[in-house]
Amino acid sequence: MNKEKFTLIGAGLTGPLLATYLAQQGYSVEIFERRPDMRKESISAGRSINLALSARGNHALKEVGLYDKIKPNTIPMKGRMIHDLNGNTHLQPYGQKENEVIFSVSRAQLNMDLMTLAEETGKVTIRFNHQLLSADLEQNKAIVVGSDFDGKTMELVSNGGAYLDAAIVIADPSTCAELPECAVGEIWASGGHIAEGYWQNEQASQETFQGFTECGKGPFLRTGDLGCLIDGNLYITGRMKDVIIIRGGNHYPQDIEHTVQHLF
Repeated sequence: MNKEKFTLIGAGLTGPLLATYLAQQGYSVEIFERRPDMRKESISAGRSINLALSARGNHALKEVGLYDKIKPNTIPMKGRMIHDLNGNTHLQPYGQKENEVIFSVSRAQLNMDLMTLAEETGKVTIRFNHQLLSADLEQNKAIVVGSDFDGKTMELVSNGGAYLDAAIVIADPSTCAELPECAVGEIWASGGHIAEGYWQNEQASQETFQGFTECGKGPFLRTGDLGCLIDGNLYITGRMKDVIIIRGGNHYPQDIEHTVQHLF
């Protein structure tokens, strides 16, 4: 497992909370969430409107620094009202002492605040509209698809793997973080076959031939090509400058052209 980065599935309540804990310890975290961003679109909060916070939940919020923001929006609850078959009501206390209560809070608001808190660490990326298809925990591999996945698959031919002293990594072009297998990013290459730079153009050479990952691995040639590694084999998906990114999803010119052709 890459000790510099964690991948989490689900941006509900526990996902962003765990991500914040990890980010505060210096780790980079990527979260995949099958739903759209509830902060931008009106969607259901989940199984219930409100959530009950106990001492354990409050303690977790205090540790990540969100409790003071959430507290004004909580409502104390002493117990639940039980209605028996005869129409009588009985209050069933949640605690053993008079002053022991749990707190009701909006599930949706808490979820949104936790996601924002996680992103504000600068080490957490949440990718919405991405669904987990399969995971191999022993091999630390997961296959995730975006919302445009229609269930159809095709056989792809790889470009092979690295040979001799060559090395290939897939990196996030914005953060320079090394991405896990199956994740699409910029292809970075290194080895004796790579040129030292451009002729009499030091700035361009520095930008293109001196790529270092977030954890300091390098230097690499930043190819500008997009692709992914699967079982050590390289698959090229396109060029960075050709891709339009909308809500975290990659849209290639050929895909847009294909869609337009089928509209008429």
